[in-house]
Amino acid sequence: MWPPGEPGWEQTAQAWLLDQTPPEWRLVPVLRRHPSVLAWLAVHHLAAQLQAARAAWSDFTRAGDGQVVQEVCGMLAQVGPELAGRLRSAEYLLAALEDNRYAT
Repeated sequence: MWPPGEPGWEQTAQAWLLDQTPPEWRLVPVLRRHPSVLAWLAVHHLAAQLQAARAAWSDFTRAGDGQVVQEVCGMLAQVGPELAGRLRSAEYLLAALEDNRYAT
């Protein structure tokens, strides 16, 4: 993804944002015409995924000490920070897309 202000950065941001959202969103024309709307929706989508992962981790840690519980908690422990990083990136892109200094 190219940094804001570079030529073509909005297209690379849009492609990355589409990678973070449900595949069917690629078929929605309004999201392609309005990258800031896509970014706003991506932020909410990623925040919901992170919240779900945290809730699942909390539920599974109370479920017991079984092997499956340990494996699921291990997977969720890896997914959580990754989702948090992707959420921060989407928030950054949303701010950049809404900032007129970067309008192309």
